[in-house]
Amino acid sequence: MDYRVTFTPEAEQQIVDLHRYITQNNLTGLLLMVLLTLFWNV
Repeated sequence: MDYRVTFTPEAEQQIVDLHRYITQNNLTGLLLMVLLTLFWNV
């Protein structure tokens, strides 16, 4: 079975924008990714 989450185009664009933001702001992005990981694992 395929457990990958399917995103809407809008959500994919937000992810792309977030990734772009993270690569431009490494420290802030790292903290954001940690928070997101904790949030999704709750």
